[in-house]
Amino acid sequence: MTLASADAKAGNTVGHLTTKGEGQVYIGARIYYMAENATKNAYSDYSFSLFTVTAPQVLLTGISWNLPSEPFQLSHSYMLADYVLLEPANATYSGGLTYKLVSSDPKSICSVSSGKLTTRTTPGTAEISVTAGVIKYISATGEVTIALVNPFTSIEF
Repeated sequence: MTLASADAKAGNTVGHLTTKGEGQVYIGARIYYMAENATKNAYSDYSFSLFTVTAPQVLLTGISWNLPSEPFQLSHSYMLADYVLLEPANATYSGGLTYKLVSSDPKSICSVSSGKLTTRTTPGTAEISVTAGVIKYISATGEVTIALVNPFTSIEF
């Protein structure tokens, strides 16, 4: 850690602190008090302060879907967060995501609740959206296909 200070006259102190990671650090300063027209220090004191150093915030700039090209299986549930990409990938966003069923064809082939897509027994397509919980203007919409995956073609006895 390095600490530099300049222009310390007349009560002005400018400093620069560089750390090698996150954590807590104590910073101490020795303060000299001098009476007006005095030639030597009349009084000095130490002051320490505890600071917490954290990584810089990386702002969320966008959301996109990474939906599979294969259809979602009938009568299954899928966590939608598994298919969402935050932009940039290292965004430090923690405001939550809101998912919504926009439309489906035919109607009622699936539902979206608590971040989960639940398919029913009817194949079709659905449009779903994701919105950054506290940044409403950041959102994405995607289309999913719901179908019977690997259907039986025949049963022999």
